[in-house]
Amino acid sequence: MTDIPADAHPSIFGLFDRIEFGIAARCTNMGSDVLDTMRHRLNYRGFLVSNGTPDKVECQIPIDFKETGCRARVSITLPFGRPQDPDGDWKIAPSGSIRLNLQRLLRAEHGISEDPATKSLDGRFNYLGLPTATRPPGDPDRQIALCARAVENVIAVLRAAVPLEADFGLGELRLRTAELSHDIACPDASRVVRLLERCPVPGAREIGKFRYQKVSDKPAGTVVHWQTGRAYEGKAYAKAADLLRVEVVCSNRDAVAALLGERPTGPVEGQEAARQLRLFADAAIETLAELHAHATEVRDVAPARPFALRCAFEPLAAFAAGQPLAGGRHPSQATYERAQAAYDDLIETGLFRASGTDSGTPIRRVLDQLAAAGTLRREGRRPITYYLAPAYAAAALAFAPDAHHAGTPPAETRNWSRVRG
Repeated sequence: MTDIPADAHPSIFGLFDRIEFGIAARCTNMGSDVLDTMRHRLNYRGFLVSNGTPDKVECQIPIDFKETGCRARVSITLPFGRPQDPDGDWKIAPSGSIRLNLQRLLRAEHGISEDPATKSLDGRFNYLGLPTATRPPGDPDRQIALCARAVENVIAVLRAAVPLEADFGLGELRLRTAELSHDIACPDASRVVRLLERCPVPGAREIGKFRYQKVSDKPAGTVVHWQTGRAYEGKAYAKAADLLRVEVVCSNRDAVAALLGERPTGPVEGQEAARQLRLFADAAIETLAELHAHATEVRDVAPARPFALRCAFEPLAAFAAGQPLAGGRHPSQATYERAQAAYDDLIETGLFRASGTDSGTPIRRVLDQLAAAGTLRREGRRPITYYLAPAYAAAALAFAPDAHHAGTPPAETRNWSRVRG
């Protein structure tokens, strides 16, 4: 199901992480008294987590694993819309959702307790503590089965909570957000994340980062995002000191549609949830393999010395400083500004989109020469994008170190850095 072609990366498979389904329903013969009864029954069973607004139900429904003695939870939000016509049908608003973390469910099935000492660097339990490559290849299918079980459990709980006189009809299930991840063995995961800040995966159109808070005795860390220009994105961060996580992330319905080429919709059933997850995994695995290959190359490549990057960038630096071109001509103001932008972006983010420079200009000739020499990688056609090669990431970091990593606390926990383009 999640295998990719043998000539790509045959050992790579992904584990699902955070998943959210949108849920629709229509309720007839239902009024405020019925909704109150529903809320009371859910509260009596210990599922209601917030009374919220009068027309909104928020619950956490447990999934128990008797074999291991562990428990995981599925969150649901049901915002009911009152009909304008007193005799009309109530509906669950479009924001209704079922949310679950399939790595936490898999963790519970394997009997891995949620001891605070086992939290990841970002303070969560959504990891198994070992490289994904060491996991059984059947784990993704086990996660899909767990998802189907969780959705069926939600359906059973909701139907039991609705009074008999109300006709509670579940309508559509829609995959809204999804993540597929792979944890890579890495002796110093935080160091590799710092290198990835200066070395985007080829194909990225933007690079961003944010810092997550320090958790107990664990240091704060950085999450690197790569925007693809197709709504979905790649992500990399240190999950543990020796584990680097790469993820394909669809954070909304548009991103799901961009990746899958469709907006999967079907009845609110466990098997339908499983079907939609398979569609997502089949569409995401190739991108995940590319992220894995890039991250492992950055981890393993022999770093070039800063002096080598300085020498390679000398012609570009000369343009940025306004030095004369060949023949004694001085660069135009536009050439000067684009050279500065190219130099700064490549050093600070490892990415430069050459949309503002025409073919044959001095800057493009220099950038193409750097690509031919292996200092940069060139991708795309319109616009052409240049990426710093992995061997030069450490050198770029030496040129422009991040003050956050030098001991200066970040001004904000979330700090996006966008490149020009």
